[in-house]
Amino acid sequence: MGQTLTNGIYLPAEGERNCYEGLAANWTALDGMIGGYNVHISNTTIHVTAEDKQAWNGKADASALTAHTGDTTIHVTAEDKQAWNGKADASALTAHTGDTTIHVTAEDKTKWDAVTGKANDADVMHLTGNEIVGGQKTLENLLPLKGEFLGTEASNNGRTLLYFIANRDTQDQSGIFLTKFRQNRPQGGMSGNDIAYLSFDCLENSVRTNNGLRINFLNFVDDIPQRFILWSGISEKLLGAASAPWSDVSTDKINGLNPSSLGMPDLDNGIDISSYITVVANANKESFYTPTVNGWISVALTRVGGANMAVMLKQGNFASSGHSIAQENGTTTCNAMLPVKGGVQVSINSALANGIAFAYFYPCLGNV
Repeated sequence: MGQTLTNGIYLPAEGERNCYEGLAANWTALDGMIGGYNVHISNTTIHVTAEDKQAWNGKADASALTAHTGDTTIHVTAEDKQAWNGKADASALTAHTGDTTIHVTAEDKTKWDAVTGKANDADVMHLTGNEIVGGQKTLENLLPLKGEFLGTEASNNGRTLLYFIANRDTQDQSGIFLTKFRQNRPQGGMSGNDIAYLSFDCLENSVRTNNGLRINFLNFVDDIPQRFILWSGISEKLLGAASAPWSDVSTDKINGLNPSSLGMPDLDNGIDISSYITVVANANKESFYTPTVNGWISVALTRVGGANMAVMLKQGNFASSGHSIAQENGTTTCNAMLPVKGGVQVSINSALANGIAFAYFYPCLGNV
């Protein structure tokens, strides 16, 4: 009787006659094993080829890879990139180092070392450039102002000496200019109808006019002006000519008037102010009048049928009064006059008057 081996193969006994079934099982088992072996052999996924071995043999050891990836000397970090991105371009560095204006040279140092005391640039005035200077400045000598031609002058020979900026206006768009002008005539020995003038010109919204206050000097003889014209932009007043004297030394007059007469009333140009005065018979009444200029007020009141009456003119604490004056026709009058200041109200008080003989305001002769 045969036996079955450990892995299922049947081993017949020596001389065994009926062993077919056992042998058949052996061949069947062997055939299955051969089929499985062929499937196993053909599986290239689980088997290593010579090419695989050659490729693996060419790989680096894991320790070499770890050493490489851990080498911070040969690898770039995020911090390195950020630092390098913040660097200047080579061209910018070259332009900077080559800028002799902003760099100090040995020659500069030598010059500066020779100066014992230096003022800060912000603390000094410069010969050129626009600057604002504070504080009070005292000039002991003449200050020549050359002036500039700013356009819309009287001619190309006109020059602006000073520019006064108007308050709350835009600079260089509104203001006042002090301008000097002389005709384009040969210098020295001026004569004839030469003209020179100083004027205040107006600038408004960048439009400049020559209609401001202007003083013209006319007819120079041996460099001395013989006549003056005062121009206001609307009309001009000739001063110094025989027809319109400014100052006559021989008669001590100004514009034809003696200075002592300037405050006297202009009797040829009186203004009737009787309409401002109200009188009430047998009662006292106060009226008011405000003169526009300096001058005199003269008032005469009347009363019929009574002997007593009065009038008083008062401006501030300055007053003048008049009392009864009997007339042959039975009418009583009283008069008063008062020098008054323009723009200040005058009180006109009547007492027991019932009529107005006259009431006038006379401007002063010296009013202009």
